[in-house]
Amino acid sequence: MHQLRLLLVITFFLSVCPCLSTNSSVRAESTSRPSERTFSQHAIKQPEGDLSTVEIICDSLQVEPNSDFATGPFLETSFQLSDLLRFQPVRLPESMIKYSRTAKGGRSTSHGKALAAPVWAHSPARRSGNDSRELYWFKGATMEMVADNDITPLLSELSASLTLAVDPSFRNKVFPEGERCLNGELLSLTQRTTDLIFPGGFAVPAASDEHWNFKFHAANSSNQTRRDRLKLRLYFIRDHSLVYPITPLHWQTANSKPSSKAVLSNFFADFEFLRPEWKSDPSKSAPFCGVPSVDTCTDTKTVSTAGSNTGTKQSHDSDQYPLFDASKDGPLLGEIKQVELQTTAGSITLTIDPQLAPCSATQIYRLLMKGAYDGTPIFRYEPNFVIQAANAEEKAAGAERLSDQTRALLRRLPLEIQAQKQGLVLHRPYVLSLGRWDDDPNSAVSSFSMIIGDAPHLDLKYTIFGRIARDTTSAATLERIKQQWPKKPTILKARNFHGQNSP
Repeated sequence: MHQLRLLLVITFFLSVCPCLSTNSSVRAESTSRPSERTFSQHAIKQPEGDLSTVEIICDSLQVEPNSDFATGPFLETSFQLSDLLRFQPVRLPESMIKYSRTAKGGRSTSHGKALAAPVWAHSPARRSGNDSRELYWFKGATMEMVADNDITPLLSELSASLTLAVDPSFRNKVFPEGERCLNGELLSLTQRTTDLIFPGGFAVPAASDEHWNFKFHAANSSNQTRRDRLKLRLYFIRDHSLVYPITPLHWQTANSKPSSKAVLSNFFADFEFLRPEWKSDPSKSAPFCGVPSVDTCTDTKTVSTAGSNTGTKQSHDSDQYPLFDASKDGPLLGEIKQVELQTTAGSITLTIDPQLAPCSATQIYRLLMKGAYDGTPIFRYEPNFVIQAANAEEKAAGAERLSDQTRALLRRLPLEIQAQKQGLVLHRPYVLSLGRWDDDPNSAVSSFSMIIGDAPHLDLKYTIFGRIARDTTSAATLERIKQQWPKKPTILKARNFHGQNSP
């Protein structure tokens, strides 16, 4: 009886502890591989907008035995982001792979040979030469190395390194507002660190016409030739598709001083960043000056600027917003309204006067009361001339985007200069003037300027719809904006003074 009990105990123990069974060596091998599979199958669970996944694939990557990074394989190529996003997936043929010297096993160098081009799902030749520059947000990357038999290589056998780099001078030109790019190396992935995904609400801004450079090295410490498949995934969100705000990131060099607390690794929040305004229609003859751009902006003082509209190309299209119609968009204001404009630099009291411009005063007051300007930056200051607020559609980094309901209120405003003709008001200090495109007098939408100097060249050309109150608080705020420039304040909220009803 005692022997029977002992046999039952041993049988039970073996059944619950398979590592002691005769198949233990097989089980140990089958469980060790997944534990070393460090690449992430990471899917961004809550993207801030429509997520685009870019795949770059090299199906046949031969890694010779006992090779190192100096031997190869080595792969380097560059892509324009718009091509990557449009023509998916991208496959890199084996003939693009290079070897630094003759590898052990007889593989010879491919330096000096004509290398094949990437194989696109659709040819980039179909890309239109009139494509405009667009803003995208880079959310991160993952790298996967898998052998021909779909087994992830052991980390002790395979070494891999992939680097993504950008052109700092190009980035500093197309992103003029924000931290300077001093280091072209955006990120590096290895066989042990196979993903870099930024946390929710953070991403790196990218221009669609940027060229990104990819460098890949691999080495094999085993005694057998390996054939592996490389798959790189990049994640992007188009700015126009954002439904949640994103704080831009910049990356620091080893010797630079961080400007904020690190968000991830060497990436930091860029609180100086403003969405750039890129000229998207080269056929327009009038200069376009929003956030200054090296290649599109001209001297605004010589061009009239109360002046220069800050909207994108779409805001200048005649069909983008309907023209203000008093019969449909009224009733028009019947009395002067005073509004407290709260900004990060302090408060400014605006007097909205419908006697100066009935349609414009009605519309701007309505937008202020509906919160359309909440989060809108004051993007421009020129001494003794102008302080200008951006279009209501433009928001500072981290601010909520304009809702569809509020956007539906936007209208193009007709030029209203009757009061100026009558001598009731002219472009002198403390007046409020609408910004518009220089070649279309009826293209004002929501950008407005606070005139801080005599500007007679704007008279009869731009609509004046009100004044800044000459009180100590408003004067102190305007002075603070001047003194703190180029730090750009943001409009926080607009509210009625007590006793006034909102529309």
